[in-house]
Amino acid sequence: MKCKYVATVLALVMCLGAVVIAVDADDSDAATAGSMNIYIYDGSSWSDYPAMAGYNALQALKATGLSITADEDYVVQKTNDYGSYDEINSNYGNISAIGTVTETTTSVWNTICYNDGWAVGPDAIGFITPFTDGAAASANVVLYYGANITSVPTDVSNYLAGKTLATMITPSGSNYQYTFYLKIDADTGATPVIADGTSVTYKNAAGRWTSKTLTADDLSNGITVRGVGSNAYAALKNAVGSSNVSGTDTAGAYNGWLNTMFNLGTVSGANYIYWVQNTGADAYLSFNLGAYSTLDNVPTDTNCDFVESSFKLIYSTYVYS
Repeated sequence: MKCKYVATVLALVMCLGAVVIAVDADDSDAATAGSMNIYIYDGSSWSDYPAMAGYNALQALKATGLSITADEDYVVQKTNDYGSYDEINSNYGNISAIGTVTETTTSVWNTICYNDGWAVGPDAIGFITPFTDGAAASANVVLYYGANITSVPTDVSNYLAGKTLATMITPSGSNYQYTFYLKIDADTGATPVIADGTSVTYKNAAGRWTSKTLTADDLSNGITVRGVGSNAYAALKNAVGSSNVSGTDTAGAYNGWLNTMFNLGTVSGANYIYWVQNTGADAYLSFNLGAYSTLDNVPTDTNCDFVESSFKLIYSTYVYS
């Protein structure tokens, strides 16, 4: 992962709670995936755009060929006491105009999504993805111009009744495959709690993939496990079981923020114990796991590459100098 602005290790320790070290790249061949139905109500009439290609709803909307005005910056630069750093833009995909229909003080572009029913969705449509493991998962998105809404208008349900809706993608197969090297390396206070019956697909000493019940000894010795997902955070939960991972599951800039894994989280004291998160070749992991994907149409930025499939997560002690 290449990025123009990278926060220092100390800044990440103090402010993000996640520091990174190098890992040999082991990326699979990237692929493009995602298709969505986009329905647009401009305040007076409807238009349908079925099967628009995209990793997210912003990409699918752009695939319609319509003129749009939206916040398309995926990464924004911020500054703290330790210097400049990059962060995912929480407004990514926020629409202000489609064609000549522009937001005003009284009328806005509302978002409505389908996932076992129609519901009001996030304004930042760049975080809506057509994958079943997505934080805001939907393959059918309505962009509805009118007063700001908190519930789905009746005319939306009436118009869409009987429409053939798009089906979300359930990630499976090599194009959605990730590897995670997991190790508990902290010198104190690092006893993992592993959910009963946790089975993992792991790489054995002979370099072959097989299955086993995960143990504390595996984590102490270091183990490489495999999972599938539309993004790395979803794949991590698939690899070790969601009951062993606690993080930010909501859509947006912080999706994939890792709070604890195996009941181990950040501990501040005489030293600092935390999950070191690494990806790429000798590069710091500057973003949360939810930002990374094996798919080559994952959102990117001029200075950052988010196509990754190999990670190291090491529970380590940082000794203050």
